[in-house]
Amino acid sequence: MSLELTLNKINDDISQGNLGKARDRLHSLISTFPNELSLRDKLADVYLKLQNPAMAGRYAYLNENKTAELQNAIVVFEKECGSKALNKFLAIKFKGNLKLLNDSFASKIIIDLQDEIKRENRLRINLVDKDRDKYEYQSTTFDLFLPYIFIAIVLSALFFMIIGIRSALKTLISFILDSF
Repeated sequence: MSLELTLNKINDDISQGNLGKARDRLHSLISTFPNELSLRDKLADVYLKLQNPAMAGRYAYLNENKTAELQNAIVVFEKECGSKALNKFLAIKFKGNLKLLNDSFASKIIIDLQDEIKRENRLRINLVDKDRDKYEYQSTTFDLFLPYIFIAIVLSALFFMIIGIRSALKTLISFILDSF
């Protein structure tokens, strides 16, 4: 079924009050056409009609031109996600290709979220190259030295155990020899 035909059915569903069916069709279209941001806007409007502002804010988050009602919905969505950028990024569920968005408002929002995630979690999110992993952990200098620190702690513990056992044996032997 073509995009236009499905959008016509969605408009019919909305006009007939079948908001649940319209919502489901829009979710399906968004998964098929993830870079078509107008579908997210339409879904946000449906969620507003369904009295679900958090979900409306989730799908309106990448929209530059927001009504006052959608701005309030975005505030509800952000409260629901908390202060972590990773929570917001995962909640908006953008599965498209960032290169196809060019320099749009949505791409700037996504890049800002990615930068925040990188700072907060040392996690790189790949939305461009589908041949690479989507999430890449970026190691730090501390991460590189962590195995060596662990080995040093284990060796130190063994060293002190050997000294303790040697000292205990020495004391035991001297006690046995002194008792005879």
